[in-house]
Amino acid sequence: MRLRCFTCCLLLVGILSVARPNIAMAQGKVSFNRDVLPILSDRCFLCHGPDEGTREADLRFDVEGSVSEDVIAPGHPAKSEF
Repeated sequence: MRLRCFTCCLLLVGILSVARPNIAMAQGKVSFNRDVLPILSDRCFLCHGPDEGTREADLRFDVEGSVSEDVIAPGHPAKSEF
């Protein structure tokens, strides 16, 4: 299961780096609601979202604070394991 979550995370990083660079560069910074949430919704919420019937892991991306700060440290990417 951890390998699948890791694969999902790598996919998200790849999507963010390829799919949205022009928007982020034009605006000067990445907006979670504008740039990240739509990708999570389309690609990740099935297994990591609100529906208990389809959720395949305890790691949730739809609830703020569900990931420990050493994995994803908001505002401090260098301190994040992710």
